[in-house]
Amino acid sequence: DVRIALMEDGAKKEIAKINLDFKRKEEAIKGNSAAEIALRTALEKQRQKAIAKVNDDVAAAEREQARQLANARYANDLALAESFGGEYLYETKKEVLQKQAELEIAAITESEKNEQMRAEKIFAVNQKLIADLKALEKEHAASEVNDAKMAAEIRVKEAENAALAILNDEN
Repeated sequence: DVRIALMEDGAKKEIAKINLDFKRKEEAIKGNSAAEIALRTALEKQRQKAIAKVNDDVAAAEREQARQLANARYANDLALAESFGGEYLYETKKEVLQKQAELEIAAITESEKNEQMRAEKIFAVNQKLIADLKALEKEHAASEVNDAKMAAEIRVKEAENAALAILNDEN
């Protein structure tokens, strides 16, 4: 929140500086000839573009900060899930992958002006999400198989030890 407030304060200062600079330029053009009116109009367009750029930069920085904060939260969620393991870990990883894809799509939607490029980038993010989810499912399945093998080996060892104990008792 503090970083965002500082960014917004910086943007307000930058916009005020732009307004002052363009006001000085405009004051230098005092006449009402067609060329001077056109020049004032062009200056106003430049001023609007400069202000829009500052606002876009602040919005992009805020989106990036929100993305970083979300990723930090997801990393914390994953660390917590690691301690629990099993199905909870799988579900958390799946949720994190989906949330990260949503963040990427939101960033693309806000930043990309070209409709075709936006659609292609969103498609690529969705394809990556599908591939990541499949890889996660394979990893989860392999983990479950490994857990089942270990449990079976433990049961076999316990049965073997029980049988040996019975033989020892008979001897």
